[in-house]
Amino acid sequence: MRTFLTMLGVIIGVASVVMMATLGTSVKGSIISNFDILQPDMMTISAAKKAGAGIGGGLGGGGGAGAQSGLFFTEYDVEAIRGMTDYVSLAIPSGSIQVISEEFNGTIRTTIRSLTATTTDANTFSADFESGSVFSKGKRECVLGYDVARMFGDNATVPLKLGDLLTFRLANGTTVNATVSGVLNKSTDMVSRFMQIDTTVYVPIDPFYGTTVKSPHTNESARVFGSLAVKAKDVGKLEKAQNAVLDYLNGNESDARRLLASEYEFRASTQESTAKQISSMVDMLTLFIGAIAAISLIVGSIGVANIMLVTVTERTREIGIMKAVGAKSRDILQIFLTESMLMGLMGSVAGCIIGPTMGYLVVKFLLDVPVSFDYTWFAVSVLVGISVGVIAGYYPARKATKVDPIVALRYE
Repeated sequence: MRTFLTMLGVIIGVASVVMMATLGTSVKGSIISNFDILQPDMMTISAAKKAGAGIGGGLGGGGGAGAQSGLFFTEYDVEAIRGMTDYVSLAIPSGSIQVISEEFNGTIRTTIRSLTATTTDANTFSADFESGSVFSKGKRECVLGYDVARMFGDNATVPLKLGDLLTFRLANGTTVNATVSGVLNKSTDMVSRFMQIDTTVYVPIDPFYGTTVKSPHTNESARVFGSLAVKAKDVGKLEKAQNAVLDYLNGNESDARRLLASEYEFRASTQESTAKQISSMVDMLTLFIGAIAAISLIVGSIGVANIMLVTVTERTREIGIMKAVGAKSRDILQIFLTESMLMGLMGSVAGCIIGPTMGYLVVKFLLDVPVSFDYTWFAVSVLVGISVGVIAGYYPARKATKVDPIVALRYE
């Protein structure tokens, strides 16, 4: 029982590390496996500080209220990018409309913070339709995420029907109505969940979105957007499309360049690069949490060292007898090191069984993603467990070799 309690620290430490590794590997695997579903020929344009630019300052470059609020892409820019027909097949702008509350049949909710105003192209949506279809340009219609369609009524499992009328109270004090034209399927991949597709409401730019700015090129009022997605003609032309779009946006011929502060530049993120960034974040988080879990191994090593010191004291007389009949110091050292090493080995093996089991249950029933294991962590955990046993047991073993046989034989 005493040995088992000593091993418990090693078991908990190894199990925690392996469980965290299983969680991280499963989430990362889910992101990568879903990449092909997320339209690899798409890219998203965003603004970022240039290398070496100082900290501070706003994104807007003085082009008006739109620029100051982080809106850069005017209708002039969108049409210019759509004109790059050699490389680009679609340019999809989108803007946000702030919402205070939403109402259906007298029931008011405050779940939705904003409406996403975008084009009527089906490529806008990263999920398939559960029912209905995309809204029509110029009509007061909307497409609902899976969870949004189920947030009204006593029975949340019954979604809103096509043709139902929703009323949105906007942050500017006005109210708008929108008829449900479609409901999206529930997100099945980690990236879509990260993007909160299930809790998003999509509406057409016309007639809902009206944020404008004075175009630096036309000197006329034009709609301005905060997000721009571009679809290449095919995956093979993605890099050329990316270069062409960025050359235009970062050049003086675009409205976006004049609306953006000089220390900023536009960059393109493909679905692949986004997946890699999220995977990198998952790796860092897994490593950080795994390092915290590894503290249990330190506690376990202290327990091993403590129990081995007690063991040396309890076996003082036996050590004396062994030395009296010819046992050498290395024999005594080997006995105690083997014992401590076996405690570490058995603790790490038990941890390698408990850890994946706990990780499997969490991934399968809480995260609801495919389970995958990184077997490198299993080997590392076993080696760490053995190392903990050897390192923690070395000092007690050395102490045992220095026992005086005459004194040990008199020890009671």
